[in-house]
Amino acid sequence: MDPLSVAASIITLIAAAGSIVQHLEYVKSRMTPYAELLAIMNTVTDLQATLIVVRYEYESLRNSRIPAARLVYQTLPDTIKRLQQCLDQLVDFAHANLVRNGKGLSRLGLSKAKREQLVHIRDDISDAHRNLQLLLHSANLSV
Repeated sequence: MDPLSVAASIITLIAAAGSIVQHLEYVKSRMTPYAELLAIMNTVTDLQATLIVVRYEYESLRNSRIPAARLVYQTLPDTIKRLQQCLDQLVDFAHANLVRNGKGLSRLGLSKAKREQLVHIRDDISDAHRNLQLLLHSANLSV
């Protein structure tokens, strides 16, 4: 992935995370705020904050001559791609389970199986987020 594509992907992920949180806030206001829903909202908000740090540090990583920073820069596209997949999975889940009839109205509840699926998605996002944080820490950048 070329540097411009990675930078664009980071910006897109920041915007997508913000949009997801906004949609989940709306859903939360219309249904019982399950702990799983609140947890995934917090996870996505934390991810968005980390992505903002990555956006500001991306040029430094790209221009750095420090081996650890170069390695982070080379690994970043794969990590970003994994985060995109996780957020896409959450969006697909939201469209399939949180919106009724495609009219934009939120459902009023989630079954236990759907809540467990939401926990699994949150765990995937958390793992990808943790990997991103570890990359930043390995380059001695503060998160």
